[in-house]
Parts: sequence; structure tokens; C-alpha cells
Amino acid sequence: MSVIRSQRGESALEFLKNAKELEAFTIRKCVNTIPKRYTFYIGQHLASLATDIYDLVKDANSRYPTNGHEVQTRRDLFLSAYSKCQCLISQIELAYDIIRFDADVLQEWTRLVDAEMRLIKGVLKSDEEKFKRFSIIRFDVDILQKWMHLVDEEIRLIKGAIKSGRVEV
Repeated sequence: MSVIRSQRGESALEFLKNAKELEAFTIRKCVNTIPKRYTFYIGQHLASLATDIYDLVKDANSRYPTNGHEVQTRRDLFLSAYSKCQCLISQIELAYDIIRFDADVLQEWTRLVDAEMRLIKGVLKSDEEKFKRFSIIRFDVDILQKWMHLVDEEIRLIKGAIKSGRVEV
């Protein structure tokens, strides 16, 4: 039986779908938006980061842990993907500063990266609950939350700059 669209929630694998969409969007923009003279300096790096994000979440999702080490490996892969998202945001800002592509492209790009980061955080939280029976090395939650808050604040500032018409951050 179908679920009414307004009552649908996020799929458990939404992070994979979004990462694939982010990779495809990034590659399309690198090919169509970035001038050829910047391909090797900017375009390839952006595409590589987006591909790494998809590869890392795909790799992490393919693991179903049976012990604490495997749980930590899965967590490390998701944290690496999260870190690559942060790098991608920085590189997108740099590309915008140099190339000045359309602000709508910047907005969509940051929306996709922001969504991926939010989804990865959700998976990490879900995994913590799901695999708590394993003894794993835990990160200091306060430090991780402060770190994620700083990234969220940076994204909020970018979105505010886009909305106010002054796209420079």
C-alpha cells in the first residue's frame, strides 16, 4: 500500500541516493560550468571530492558489523565522508570566488552537500544506537557536536549571503 507523499519520511538509504545525486551534479557542473583553463586546478578536485563522498558512504553501507572493530571501521568511513563534505564546501566557495558562476548553482550545490552532511550525521546517530552492544572506541561527543555545529554555521552563512544578494562570504 502506498504512503501519502506528505506523510513520507526519509528512507534509511537516503544518504546513498543523495551522495550519488551530489556526485552527478558536481561532475555536470565541472564539465558545463567551469572554464577549461580551470579544469585541472578546480574541476578535477571538485569531482574527485564528490566521487570520494559517494565511494565512502557506499563502502560504509556495505559493511554490516559483527564486532567492535568493524563498527569502528564503518564509523570511520562515514566520518571520512563527512570530512570530505566539508572540504567540498570549501572548494565550492573557492570555485565561486574565482569563476563567479550562477548563484542558483551555488545554492543547489550547497543544498546537496548540506543534505548529505545531515544524512551522514543521522546514520552515525542511528548506528550508535544500533551497534551499542559492541564495545567500540567512542569519540568525545561534545567535541564532535561542536565541530558539526561550526560546519552548520558556515553553511547557514553561505545560504544567508545567497538570499541577501551578496554572495561573497
